[in-house]
Amino acid sequence: MSELVEESLRTETKLAKTGKQQKSKSLEKLKFVKAIRERLKSSPKKDSINNEVKRLSEYYANEIHGNFNKFLYHFLQRITPIALNFMLNSFSIVQFFKNFRGSKELRNKIIVRGNIELVKRLQKFGSLVIVPTHVSNFDSIVIGHMIHSAGLNPPLWGAGLNLYKGFTVSYIMNNVGCYKVDRRKKNKIYIETLKQYSTYHLEKGYNAIFYPGGTRSRSGEIEKELKLGLLSTVVGAYINNIKSGKTVSNIYVVPIALSYTVVPEAETLALDHYFGQDKRKKILGNIKARATLLGRMIKKLWNNIMQNNPIYMTFGQPMDPFGNTVNSEGVSVDKYGIPINVSSMIKNKDGNFVDDDNFIKELTMKLGHKISDDFYKINVILPTQIYLYSIITYLKKKHPGLSDEELVKISPMENAIPEEELKKEINEMIEMVREKANAEGLKLNYLVRRGDAEKIFKYGTRIYTSGYAANVITRRDKDIIPSKLATMMYYSSRLRCYIERSEDTA
Repeated sequence: MSELVEESLRTETKLAKTGKQQKSKSLEKLKFVKAIRERLKSSPKKDSINNEVKRLSEYYANEIHGNFNKFLYHFLQRITPIALNFMLNSFSIVQFFKNFRGSKELRNKIIVRGNIELVKRLQKFGSLVIVPTHVSNFDSIVIGHMIHSAGLNPPLWGAGLNLYKGFTVSYIMNNVGCYKVDRRKKNKIYIETLKQYSTYHLEKGYNAIFYPGGTRSRSGEIEKELKLGLLSTVVGAYINNIKSGKTVSNIYVVPIALSYTVVPEAETLALDHYFGQDKRKKILGNIKARATLLGRMIKKLWNNIMQNNPIYMTFGQPMDPFGNTVNSEGVSVDKYGIPINVSSMIKNKDGNFVDDDNFIKELTMKLGHKISDDFYKINVILPTQIYLYSIITYLKKKHPGLSDEELVKISPMENAIPEEELKKEINEMIEMVREKANAEGLKLNYLVRRGDAEKIFKYGTRIYTSGYAANVITRRDKDIIPSKLATMMYYSSRLRCYIERSEDTA
């Protein structure tokens, strides 16, 4: 225990001296650490150490804890759909006034699929744990609004401490159900406090959002390797409820796949992934330095006029924390619809509950695999992904043997693609994807389902020649020129993971 306390004190001291926070907070943290050291020095007994562990846990719990302001939450739910309308719709005088219709107008831009009625029904029986793919910083805003629109209770979710920037953002996040997660802290007392905080709320019936990918996907791919830390609290809370006498599932895991036509941070994420953070800052700095103020203003206006980027949100099949499907009565069932005695799954042959961290870890890994598989099945494949992946495929044929990291560094003028050649590539890609969708039950956008290569070509060209999508390509005469290959790789990775997965399993 003394080693755990010392680990926490070292962590807090380091962050107080090197962290980017107010001087008063740093001094307060150092004073707190000094007080614990002095108490332990004067009385290094077991009881004293236990008391300091409790004190540290309380300190961390207060740091993690978030509030919920009902008035602020409902106020934000009134203005959020208006803001999202302005973000997702192209500009016109008529559309400007339509944007103020809020949720009614937003239905055309956030396309929700899946059995939402089942999810709403399950809320009557217990907690909903929403586990989405993580694409953009807008994810929580989009999901939070759609949860409210569906009539679901407000969720709690952990937000990285780095997002609490400025008074306004910090105030809002502190009062709409967010709790703070400081990813710099790896010490065991902090991690255990965070887990217990999450476990407690799930046991008490609160809804929650967990991003099992941990952070936004830098590559653009659907998350495969999931972070199981906080996800293990879902399993732990569920087991605690069963031990307390509950006979049916009262925690329901609901996978959600988000698919964006245009991701506002796509260029930054792609540069991070392929070039690293330092190089990314230099590239973006050079771009900004070359643009005049008037040029940036005109470009911003034009980008707003050109934008047209719907978001697809698909609800997966709800499951219990062991990965079993649940029916409309909230009961865990097998693949034949026969009820499962979930309590027997956590008992040994003698009928005693298994109380082992490795056992919980094993169950959490099983749940993680099930969520990852569901992401793959419910994600909607978009025409823009077909468009860009067709360009990448063409370039890889043109430059055989080059890795992705090498390909993104080639000069754009070396990669001009005749339009007719690209249309042929798009047509071949459509056929491949449709065949795969029929075999595996994948979700396709209506344009992909129809197989209209000409429309996909026109749609993709219009979207990705706009500044709103970071001018991913330029059109010159009868050629398509990939301007920003790293960003193109990012967008096309959403489709590439399907192709590569089929190759791996072949």
